Amino acid sequence: MRRLRPSTDSLCEPEPAPVRVPVADEPTLTVLKEVQRLPFPAFLVGGTVRDLLIRGLVQDVDVVVRGSAAEAARILASRLQGTCFQMHPDPLTFRTVADNSALPHVDLLELKGGDEPSEDLVARDLSRRDFTINAMAAKLLSLTPDQAGLQLLDPCGGSKDLAAGIVRPVSDTALSDDPVRMLRCFRLAAELGFEIAPEALQAVARHHARIHDCASERIRDELLLLLDVTPCLHYLELALRAGLLHEIIPELAAMRGVRQDGYHHLDVHDHTIEALRQLEQLLADSQSEAGCLIGRDLMAKARAHLADAVQAGVTRKALLKLGALLHDIAKPQTRTVEADGRTRFIGHNSLGAEAAREVGRRLRLGRRATEMLAKMVREHMRPGVLASELSPTERAINRFLSQMADLAVEVLLLELSDRLASRGPATRRVSVEKHAQFTESLLATYFQRLGQSGPPRLLDGNEVMARFRIRPGPLVGHLLAIVLEAQQEGRITTKEAALALLDRVFPSVGDEPPGHVE
Repeated sequence: MRRLRPSTDSLCEPEPAPVRVPVADEPTLTVLKEVQRLPFPAFLVGGTVRDLLIRGLVQDVDVVVRGSAAEAARILASRLQGTCFQMHPDPLTFRTVADNSALPHVDLLELKGGDEPSEDLVARDLSRRDFTINAMAAKLLSLTPDQAGLQLLDPCGGSKDLAAGIVRPVSDTALSDDPVRMLRCFRLAAELGFEIAPEALQAVARHHARIHDCASERIRDELLLLLDVTPCLHYLELALRAGLLHEIIPELAAMRGVRQDGYHHLDVHDHTIEALRQLEQLLADSQSEAGCLIGRDLMAKARAHLADAVQAGVTRKALLKLGALLHDIAKPQTRTVEADGRTRFIGHNSLGAEAAREVGRRLRLGRRATEMLAKMVREHMRPGVLASELSPTERAINRFLSQMADLAVEVLLLELSDRLASRGPATRRVSVEKHAQFTESLLATYFQRLGQSGPPRLLDGNEVMARFRIRPGPLVGHLLAIVLEAQQEGRITTKEAALALLDRVFPSVGDEPPGHVE
């Protein structure tokens, strides 16, 4: 398993010996220099110390100050030419954001106490944190262009666990005190490539039902951060075995023991896990069975596409992996066995889209992300249907790409992963390879068209709504898609011809667009 291990020079025992950490990242040095110049005691804490020890750079800077956090934030905002604002009233926390987006933001927490030494107050704060590797603090002693000198405070033994590559709770009650930490445990371990301490897994197994005590938004954020890591499947499987993932998505538990046949060699639950495994191999390892089937250049473009954020905190990659977990979510309730013994799951994609939509709502995914998730589940078999045609016409391919729009990459990769996860008696290797070639050709066509300006748009949504006196909604998009398809095929070239086409087809689609069009 991949591990990020800090150098031995970057770690220390919990004693006041200075630690020298290599730092060659200019944005990190710039911000640390200003933190060091604050006019009252300030300590780097938590993930900032962890990341400095591991990588010598930080994405953001967490600081506790013995003094006014508001004043510290104003000073930093002035020196970094940025802004500051209050994030939380208790504990009082301010954030400073530099105008230069390359610089890490700084979160400043105000440390309150009587006459106790600052170090004692910091140690008390650390003992209430989640994991030992996040329960370290450091006072900046010196900074040079290539290293930082730190006075490390490590009352919980985080440096030892960091060196060993272990995520361990600070205390026996750390996870139950804030149950979302149970999910964060798997996310943090996945990001670092660390092992999870046995006592942590045992605590999750005991308290997994407590996850419902947490706000859905917090669960969503941790789950999507976990899914955004590649690979993450090992940690998802640990979360499954501990009962946590089934608490968050109980529909997964219903898949256990639901038998399939024909193309499938696993039950629905294990097939779902295998589909995610194939997807991660496709995304992360070009030498894997999956990766060898798609060209490297195309997969590089696909990865760049999937790195885009759908909305704050939600990447396309995380949403695609969630789609892989949910693509067969409705198979348990649609399973039938024919008279000849054949197992069928008629309509599981359509019913699955509704179930995925409900999962999205439950996780507070947001409207756009939820609808994208539902569409992935609904359309996950479409490329296979298209590939099964003896020779798909250009019109059929155009229609597919038009209807999938900016989800074409996700749907194509999901369907291919689904196919690669199916190795039942009816599956032939040659057909899988042929199918992968078809997928590759559609990906190539999609990215080729993406780089072209395309023909001028003949109609917009406002013109369609005015023409047919309809409100904004899926019908407008469907009518525009009809125009675009005809334009791509060269059947129309003017606005007048586009309107005449819609005049002819509107009576047949005006009541309700086909189910596969949003």
